[in-house]
Amino acid sequence: MKGQTAVELVVILAVSLLILFVILSLSAQYLGELSSSKSMAEARNGVDDLAAAAKQVYYQGEGAKQQVFVKIPEGTDAQKSGITNRTISLNVLGSDVVARTDFEIKGRIPTTPGGYSVWVNAKRGYVLIGTMSLSAEPGSLFVHFFSKNQSQSSQQSVVFKNDGESEMAAELNMEFPSGDVNVTFSNPSDTNFQLQPGESKEVLLDFNVAEGAFGSYGGMLYANSSNGDELAVNIIVDVTSQICTTPSCPSAGMNCTPHYVVIETFNDSTYTNFKEIFDSSEYVTIGGSGWTPSSQITVDIKDPGGASVAGYPKLVTADQDGIFSEQWDTAGAITGTYTVHANDSTKKRSYAFDITACT
Repeated sequence: MKGQTAVELVVILAVSLLILFVILSLSAQYLGELSSSKSMAEARNGVDDLAAAAKQVYYQGEGAKQQVFVKIPEGTDAQKSGITNRTISLNVLGSDVVARTDFEIKGRIPTTPGGYSVWVNAKRGYVLIGTMSLSAEPGSLFVHFFSKNQSQSSQQSVVFKNDGESEMAAELNMEFPSGDVNVTFSNPSDTNFQLQPGESKEVLLDFNVAEGAFGSYGGMLYANSSNGDELAVNIIVDVTSQICTTPSCPSAGMNCTPHYVVIETFNDSTYTNFKEIFDSSEYVTIGGSGWTPSSQITVDIKDPGGASVAGYPKLVTADQDGIFSEQWDTAGAITGTYTVHANDSTKKRSYAFDITACT
């Protein structure tokens, strides 16, 4: 009897241990799945919050900034995580968790597990997330030429700066297809240089337009630094037909120079003849960059009384690089302050300029 009781106890104990083992195994599996789900949720919240903040400051304009708290989960692969072009990505447990924007973003995000406060800053032409030591001003170049029966040239500059706390080496590479328009370094040695903390370097670029060139030409100036920073400066060269206007001011002479009203998208860069005051002998060239490529943009010009001038509003089309150009003949326009409005499906921008009497 005692022997039977002992056997029963052993059997009961074995069954109990088996049940306990099954419960522990299921609990461990559940906890593992719960931990994985938590890590993926933290990653998703992190990239989404950064993308949302980037969008908000981008449309507020250059100089806007916002601080975002993000939690980097366990299991994050630092080598496969980061910011590339328009994508914020965290690789967690072998899976990519991404958030995308419709504008350029740069910088670095933390990849070591833990909680971090990350600054999101709107720059000219892009949004900086976290830190990046190498900067370029302007972030894009727009250069205009009139088509002529002769070759033409111009020179523009880009200033690179080390905003970090340690010395860096910078390397520049130009990718501009050769042809009717060529962009080259004025000084070939400027492709490699050192920058101390806070130091700047002005790089001059030569623009050469061949006889008979016409249309828009684009390329990129790439910059890479020894600390891993990467920049891309968009370069657009626009060669258009020459329009000369007969002046209403007798002493002004024939006017053949384009003068720009720049419709800011916070992506615009430099224009060769930026102007705020016109007389009624001039064409006003309304231009902008950084708009959605190939999109329809509504352009409206309001006179001093708030009414649209003849022929406006009208639709213009941005090219494949997000650039548009529209010309308005001021002949007969009354003096006063005019306002240009430009808008597409995502943003609206305005700019005021004056038309004065003959002097």
